[in-house]
Amino acid sequence: MRPALPALVALLAACEPPPAATSVPVDPGDGTPVDLGLEPARLRRRMDIEQLDRSIGSSTGRRWMSGSTALFVSNAATLGVPDYFQTTHEDLEISPLFLKFLDDAARAVCSDLVPEDAAAAAADRIFFVHAEPEATLPADRSSIDENLRYLVLRYHGRRMEAEAPELGAWRDLFADARAATDDPEVAWLTVCVALVNHPDFYTY
Repeated sequence: MRPALPALVALLAACEPPPAATSVPVDPGDGTPVDLGLEPARLRRRMDIEQLDRSIGSSTGRRWMSGSTALFVSNAATLGVPDYFQTTHEDLEISPLFLKFLDDAARAVCSDLVPEDAAAAAADRIFFVHAEPEATLPADRSSIDENLRYLVLRYHGRRMEAEAPELGAWRDLFADARAATDDPEVAWLTVCVALVNHPDFYTY
C-alpha cells in the first residue's frame, strides 16, 4: 500500500531529525594541546545542483522526475545554476527555496523507492538490506539498527558504531513514525525522506 503523504508530512514536521555530524573542540584547561585524532573543524559546503542530482541517484537508484523530465535540470535556473550569459557562478546558499526543492525531491524519490524495494527480491534490495519491511520495535531492534547504520553510511558516508548516540536518534524517528501510523512503510519512508533532507546529505 502506498503511504499517505499527508501523514508523512505531519510526522516529519513533528520529528526533529538527528543532528548533523560536528567536530567537538577539546579544551583541557591548561593550554596543552590534546591530539585525539579528530579532523580539524571546517565550514561545510553545499553541493551544487548537479552534484545533488547525482547523489540522490547514487543513494536511491532514482532521479527526481516528472515523466521524462529531470526536475533538477528543468528547475536549474530557479535553483541558481548559472546560464553563463547573465550569471557565471552558482548560488550555493542553503536558502528556503533550495530546502523546499530538496524536500520535494526527497518525498518523490522515497515514495517510489520504499514500496518498490519492499516488493523486490531480497538480493535486489538497496534500502531494506538488513531489515525486513515489516520489522518492528523492540522485537527486531537488532536488524532495524543494522539497517539504519547501513542507510546512514549509504546516504551520508558515515560509519556509526552500534551504540552511537546518533543511531538512537534515527531509531527514535523510526519508532515515532511507526507508533503514529502503525504502518511500517510510512515509518521507513519517514526515515528515507529525513536522510535526504539531512545536512549530512547535501553538504560536504
